[in-house]
Amino acid sequence: MLRVGSPQLSTPLFEVRASAGKGQGGFATRDIHVGEQILTERPLARWRSTDGDASELVKIIGAMATPDRQDFFALSQAEQHGNTKSELGIWLSNAYPTTAGEGGVYSLACRLNHNCRPNAHQHWNDRTGMQTVMALREILAGEEVFVAYIGGDADGTRVARQSQLQQKFSFTCRCPQCEMSGAALEQSETRQRRIAAIVALLQAKPSNAVALVQERVDLMEAERMPAVWGKSGALLALMSLPRDTKAVTRKLAWRLATRARDYCQIALGGDADETIAFESFAANPAFAKLNRQSGQRCSSSALSAPRQRPRQVQQQVQVQQEEVQRADQNLDRLAAQRAVAVQALADAAAEEAEAAARESGARQRASDAVGACSGDASALLTLARDGRRGSLWTFASGTFDNLRISYSDVEYAAARLADGVRRTLLDDTVDAALLSYLRRAPYAATWTDATDAGAASTVTRRAASIGAAGCRALRGAIDARRDATTDTVDHFAQHTLHLSLESLRGLVGAAAVEALEEMPMALLEQRRDDAARRARGEAAALREETQTRATHDPQQGESSAPAASGGPGTTPGATTGGAGRLEAALSRARAAAATARRAAADGLTLQMYIRRYSTDTRPWLGFHTDRSAVTINVALAADAAHEGGRLHAILGGEHAIVERDEGEATVHGDDVMHAVSSMRHGVRYSLVMLYFLGE
Repeated sequence: MLRVGSPQLSTPLFEVRASAGKGQGGFATRDIHVGEQILTERPLARWRSTDGDASELVKIIGAMATPDRQDFFALSQAEQHGNTKSELGIWLSNAYPTTAGEGGVYSLACRLNHNCRPNAHQHWNDRTGMQTVMALREILAGEEVFVAYIGGDADGTRVARQSQLQQKFSFTCRCPQCEMSGAALEQSETRQRRIAAIVALLQAKPSNAVALVQERVDLMEAERMPAVWGKSGALLALMSLPRDTKAVTRKLAWRLATRARDYCQIALGGDADETIAFESFAANPAFAKLNRQSGQRCSSSALSAPRQRPRQVQQQVQVQQEEVQRADQNLDRLAAQRAVAVQALADAAAEEAEAAARESGARQRASDAVGACSGDASALLTLARDGRRGSLWTFASGTFDNLRISYSDVEYAAARLADGVRRTLLDDTVDAALLSYLRRAPYAATWTDATDAGAASTVTRRAASIGAAGCRALRGAIDARRDATTDTVDHFAQHTLHLSLESLRGLVGAAAVEALEEMPMALLEQRRDDAARRARGEAAALREETQTRATHDPQQGESSAPAASGGPGTTPGATTGGAGRLEAALSRARAAAATARRAAADGLTLQMYIRRYSTDTRPWLGFHTDRSAVTINVALAADAAHEGGRLHAILGGEHAIVERDEGEATVHGDDVMHAVSSMRHGVRYSLVMLYFLGE
């Protein structure tokens, strides 16, 4: 189940900006005090991932308001979930738990980086329906705000922490706790092992649970761990106390309750369920009675304590002295943390200066790469934008401030500009050398092997699939509002507007949408039938070849009878080429049939958007194949209305240009290698509908 809503949040006490070695991070905009609320934020989306249906996540993310969807796709994705961003990959890399198996993703809370000893604590508040971030320590203005991605009852030794972070989030933590060495590290590891042992002992609900929890909290304080991580153990220990507990144990329990209440007040806020629960334990009349005997106050309604015996007074003085000692230690720790923070800010400034120097060098290398290209290649790499000339770097970063572009991206784009590709994209003409280049190109190797370089690839055309009024409405929609995203083909900026089926019906009419939705299955069934027909043709050709060989060599023919396999099969004695072609045709026929069956059984998932091409937005698109099983592309303006921007494709093993009229749809599968030539004048509009096989 997925729930989506525009995030409502308090004014955050941090700003998101570059964090050295961590990408983006949150930095305090002013001094933040212990227990101060840093952020409250509603999730962009909530999803019960245990439902196991990621297609529902894809659908709802696609239906988000444009700003929310942009915030979602701006979040980082762990390497283990793929190099190309996806809805599920972003979700698995960023989601925090909410309630009852659900998770939530946030535009700001998900920007906070990890530290094994964080200065802030994030949690879900079920009463407010918001993710809340609270300050655990004093945080100076300009200091980075950290939360912990792991914690609680998990094994806290360094090896265990690093293993969890690498497995779940694909990074190695370099926080001060993880950089410890020598005696300090050994002492820390000893405390962590004892904490893990206490957690294991508490599972059996021992009679000394309260004392064990007290020891655990003391160890967590010594380790500078957020003591609020022990709240569950403390709550269970208090709830399991029998009515006839000895007075000494009940007194320890009251101390634990008040201590836990204070920790939760700092880390969770006064309205959190845990804070309220511990407050009720601290105000329990039985605890209050013990408290009055010890001369302490447990609530605002506690009575004044009677005169105490000297021993009781001595115990109280000792407790107060211990509290003063802990306060002094906290002050010393804060002073040390301030010194560390000042040094960290200086180190960060130095790292930023080094990063700027590296970026400057990369820009120069990119400029050199452009200058080293031939004249035609330089003309493609040097694109016009806003009346100025600049490299792809300038084009991509200038359009949407896209910092993902790098020198390697420029090299990659330049590597694609072989003669055939360059003439195709720049001159907008058919070139005989193109297919030869694509057969050798590393990025087209999978397509070449799977389709025999597009030998059987086709495009189905449907004239006037959308009327003139509908095309005009869709053009007006993207001219008014566009999404700022990067393209999955080359990571450069693209100008698109995502749509839902409901909004498409409102713009072009229900009848047109119904006709478009019938096209995917029709294409898959046609591909299945065509593949089967080609396999039968290869089988017939192989039999004819075998018979011809038998006529010229009867002795060989007797040993070359077709195999009785109940269907087309390889034939001993036949040429390896014929048998190989038959096996390849059978393999493609089986794959086409399986795809059609799966689509009919599980359905297809739709992603849809309008794309706008022009010389100053997205001027061209390199050769690629789509990841979708079926692609419908509707021309929202006739090719004659602009110069350049025509569809180039490998069809039937040959390079072809597909000319389209307004409203005409082209329908093709994932086997078609295609591109859009460079725009020279005007604007090209397309409605793109990508149909993926359901999970």
